[in-house]
Amino acid sequence: MRILLASLMCLLLATAECLALKGGPVYPIGSNLTGTYAGVLIPNFDPTDPFSSNSIGVFAAGVPTTGFTSGVFAFFTQGRLFLGSIEGIADPKGATIRGILQADIGGAPDVATDSLPSARGKLDARVVANPGGFTTATSVRLQGTATLFVSEGNTDVNGKLIISSSFTLVVDGFKQSDTATTPVLPTT
Repeated sequence: MRILLASLMCLLLATAECLALKGGPVYPIGSNLTGTYAGVLIPNFDPTDPFSSNSIGVFAAGVPTTGFTSGVFAFFTQGRLFLGSIEGIADPKGATIRGILQADIGGAPDVATDSLPSARGKLDARVVANPGGFTTATSVRLQGTATLFVSEGNTDVNGKLIISSSFTLVVDGFKQSDTATTPVLPTT
């Protein structure tokens, strides 16, 4: 009986060595999110909303080692351009980037009355590996969703903004570089 047990133990140890990982632990792609990201916001097709297929958004944001994620955001809809910013956070453990999108016609809101047409919403994206990437930066993709509400700047009797249209958007982006830069809107 002892010989049989010894033989099985030898087989078990040999099998365990064959299945062992080489090169140390495998860290998830989200362990280091630092870098500059860019992407597009594509609306889901809605046959009841003619504006949904005639809209698109773009963004670029820097994710520093510490602190907030920040960058620029532009949204095109109904023949108008909304320019603004994205502010958010990156979670390396969960490999997610979440942010607030805010943009106004001409990129300069009237903070006192918020009377300009505006686009406001949130972005929720996961950082995933792209096996076809050539470098570390291009092998990282952003995938997720965003929700955006467009207001004409009008308020109801209670002083709340009236939403003229809403969009559910698909986020498709990528990591441009491993260096965190904060993109800014060009000035004319």
